[in-house]
Amino acid sequence: MCLMRSLLCAFTCLIGIASCATTPYPGDWPRTVAAADSQCPDLTGTYENYGLRDDGDQIVLARIFFPLSPNEPLTKDHELRAVSHLTLDHRNDTDLVIKAWVGHELVMERLLTASQLPCREGHAVYHRTEWYFGGLAPFFPVIAHSSIDHLISLASDGSLVMENYEFSKGAATVIPL
Repeated sequence: MCLMRSLLCAFTCLIGIASCATTPYPGDWPRTVAAADSQCPDLTGTYENYGLRDDGDQIVLARIFFPLSPNEPLTKDHELRAVSHLTLDHRNDTDLVIKAWVGHELVMERLLTASQLPCREGHAVYHRTEWYFGGLAPFFPVIAHSSIDHLISLASDGSLVMENYEFSKGAATVIPL
């Protein structure tokens, strides 16, 4: 009976979480160059793995194009951080081949088809989803899901620019002991 009451309490304490935030494009960054509305920009080029976010923090480009699944070991994250640069190359004018390099050694490769990288308003759109399973302690489990659209374009200086639109939702529960 006590276990049943605890479970009932845990389910009634379920908390829903949703978030949304926007930040303006930094004024001191080079302006973006959008392709014509019906076309994607030519993203062919070599890009450093570490870039800057609008808040000044670093971002690992390989983590975006080679996302980790919840079950992957932390060694995979270390591999993504070790990447020195990525090359992007259009194949057939629609598909994009992404290669991750450590110096002169190719360590990962991925193909994004036209259906995985559609065009919207002159930007290439890379959509991905992420799940998070964890929590603050065994008695406070959390599950969350994020849906992310990366609008990819080029800046006037040739650098890669990504605008991220993320919608996250999750749930947390308190399990009384």
